[in-house]
Amino acid sequence: MERVSVLCVLLLLLCSPSGAELQDNEISEQRQAGPESVNVPEQPQPCPSDLHAVLRDMSAALAEHRVRIQQLQDVNQAQAAELRELKTRDVESLKQQQQGQAAELNSLKIQTNVTENHVASLRRDRTGAELQDNEISEQRQAGPESVNVPEQPQPCPSDLHAVLRDMSAALAEHRVRIQQLQDVNQDLHAVLRDMSAALAEHRVRIQQLQDVNQEQAAKLTELEFKTRDMESQQQGLTAQVKELEKQTSEVEPIKEKLRVSKSNHVFLELICAPRQVNAAYEPHPFLRCMACQSYVLLLHPAQSLLTGKTQPSPFEKLALPISVQSGRSKSPTLRTYSRSAKTQS
Repeated sequence: MERVSVLCVLLLLLCSPSGAELQDNEISEQRQAGPESVNVPEQPQPCPSDLHAVLRDMSAALAEHRVRIQQLQDVNQAQAAELRELKTRDVESLKQQQQGQAAELNSLKIQTNVTENHVASLRRDRTGAELQDNEISEQRQAGPESVNVPEQPQPCPSDLHAVLRDMSAALAEHRVRIQQLQDVNQDLHAVLRDMSAALAEHRVRIQQLQDVNQEQAAKLTELEFKTRDMESQQQGLTAQVKELEKQTSEVEPIKEKLRVSKSNHVFLELICAPRQVNAAYEPHPFLRCMACQSYVLLLHPAQSLLTGKTQPSPFEKLALPISVQSGRSKSPTLRTYSRSAKTQS
């Protein structure tokens, strides 16, 4: 919506100076033709106040765009700082968890190796004890003559069974411990997989934030270009307003001259109009000048003949120079009285 409104305002501004330029060209042509043929158009000139209002609206829109740009920059900076902080915190926590899990896994591996070595040694001892039991049983079956009793005392079978039971119990405990360690190892692998998935999600989120940041940067760049264009257009409109004001100031004296010329023309038409008078002397009614507010009295031609003066023809009256500013006439048959003179008479 903002773009549509800005485009409409610019279109109106581009259309308004063209009409002003056409009227200015007409005025300049009439001025070159001469002051007598100047015909001021009755169409109203473009009011500078409208252009000032448009400039004020454009300035307000420009200020709003600048505020919006500043807000977007602040949001962009805050998001970038939050992104860096989140990335640093997550990476550090993941590194610490991974290091702790690696240390625990190494300790479990060491314990597993120790247990396996202990189990292997117990199996070897059990195998050796079984071999000794087999040899003793074979010697007993051969007879007392062939029995070769060792000089060293043989361990008691009950003691051997007790040792074997203890070894079996220890082996079962070790197996249970190994199973527990395997379960813990599987849990650690599952945790590592979950952490890898979370890390991938964080990476996707970081990529999305980076894309949003790039889009906002592109929008900011576009807004800056628009702001520069609007500033240049505002400067051009200000120059056009000054030019129009200058041309208006030049047209005002011409209008004043035309108004005075029209009033003089009406005044001369009133003087030259035919009037019915009496035989001896009948003054015309006082004619009021539109320019200087003075009164003119026209004498009857018979009075001029009685006084020995000649009466000019109507065509000569048109050529008589009348000074409107001083309120006097060079014609011998015209007498001009001011308002004060009339009141005194």
